Amino acid sequence: MFDFIPMSIEKDMLVPIVHEHVILQEENALAWNTPLRYYANTHLAELSEEELDQDWKLNDFFGTIIVINLPEAKERLKLITEQLHEIGIKNFYTFPAINGRKDLKSSIWKKMHRNRDRVDPNTKEGKLALDRLHQAEAGCYMSHYKAIQLVKDKFEQAMTDLVTAQLTHDDQTIRQAENKVRQYSRVLILEDDSGFGIVNKERTNVSKKGVGCLLRKALSHLPDEWDMLYLMAQASQPTKKISPHLRQLNFSWCAAAYAINYRMYGPLIEYLKKIEDPKVTKILPIDSSLASIHHLFNVYAIYPSIVYHQTGPSQISIKTYSNLWQGQPICKGKKKSPKP
Repeated sequence: MFDFIPMSIEKDMLVPIVHEHVILQEENALAWNTPLRYYANTHLAELSEEELDQDWKLNDFFGTIIVINLPEAKERLKLITEQLHEIGIKNFYTFPAINGRKDLKSSIWKKMHRNRDRVDPNTKEGKLALDRLHQAEAGCYMSHYKAIQLVKDKFEQAMTDLVTAQLTHDDQTIRQAENKVRQYSRVLILEDDSGFGIVNKERTNVSKKGVGCLLRKALSHLPDEWDMLYLMAQASQPTKKISPHLRQLNFSWCAAAYAINYRMYGPLIEYLKKIEDPKVTKILPIDSSLASIHHLFNVYAIYPSIVYHQTGPSQISIKTYSNLWQGQPICKGKKKSPKP
């Protein structure tokens, strides 16, 4: 278990990525950075459609699965745990979300500046509602930022331990070290109001039939040099079709379910840490902040989306959602990206 401790973008602001080529190890053992397409194609070849739906085997693709959850939101944790069990996932970590209304200084949360609920800030009630919105947005941002930082630290330590293990020339020690590297080399981050499957047009029901196969078909076409992968995204700009079930993103929001490849840990932390910079006065919410750099990296989304938002009250805005919601990485026309 983890030990938890609670605009316009210029390319030279970000840490460059050096993409590496995977080398398969001897005796049929897989390298810690074996491409996702290998696992996807293996599943498609060896499992029936029913087996693919019953067990998505997300742990094969992502060594670490994190669910971001406020400690007091026990019902949400129970619900997503049930959802994960329905697709065969038993092993995941709960990251205690940062409560922006309790845990953050005003110097942090006041950097959030958008009024997405369109409240009247000139009234006492409106100002309070806007402050609560910004506090929650900042808490969400910090939760994602710190979760990514944690995995980055774990991965870097695992790589250091692997170098040490290789000096021992002991096969078992080396294998154990490689398994740790594999565990932290790719992470799937989920928000606790996520569900799995495809929502119907009426936004009232969900089907998981055929979705396990769709997942593998999408991943079988994922380029080896991917940086981020969204299981649900809402496109605000046109996307590029890679295959029938895979799109490359340019600017798409929604941070409910996305994966990060180890090469992207550094660039993301370098970009997201600006919220702690006293000189930075305006910050976008986490989903829009991530979207702002999509065009600079190799970012993809599964199509159609295979994750959705549950109904119920939002923990960020004043809204309560009576229908399921599922964004899609499809955009017919070009829209302007939100300004920081």
